[in-house]
Amino acid sequence: LIISVPDADEKLIEKQWKDYIGEYGKVKKNRKANEYYADDIKISSISGAGSIDVYSQSVDGQLIAFFDMGNGFLSSETHQNDFENAEVFLQEFAFTVKRYMINEELDDQKDELEDLVRDLERLKRLNEGYHKDIEQAKERIAQAEINIEENIVDQENKVKEIEGQEIKVEEVRERLENVGKK
Repeated sequence: LIISVPDADEKLIEKQWKDYIGEYGKVKKNRKANEYYADDIKISSISGAGSIDVYSQSVDGQLIAFFDMGNGFLSSETHQNDFENAEVFLQEFAFTVKRYMINEELDDQKDELEDLVRDLERLKRLNEGYHKDIEQAKERIAQAEINIEENIVDQENKVKEIEGQEIKVEEVRERLENVGKK
């Protein structure tokens, strides 16, 4: 039996198959044949109370599975009901892989959403900082305007002090010039 799992690579199919078939018995890998096998496993929907051997291989987004029923391999001619149940079994496996892939995509999308939310929070903090900078700048401007007003008053007072001092300087100069003159 062959089941296609679109968009799934061989490694993903193999990993998911090991987990899926592993629920029924121990799965081993035959490196020479590049296939997985599970000996004497019980899949009641296919083998009833008996045990079967399952050989499988992942190629180009497909899982190829052979079910050794003990008296020959599963086929539609010799094991009609079991064959149909095996088709359902493999279809459920394809759904399992698809669910896994969609969950992975969902996790990726959630991670992306979290990144976007973090970016938004950072932008909000920056915005608050900008507003704070503006408020501080407004306070500095207001203080500078007050300082300008005070400075103008201080300048006017200095001008008056200077004028008063100039008068004193002139008086002292006149006294100096009048020394010895009567």
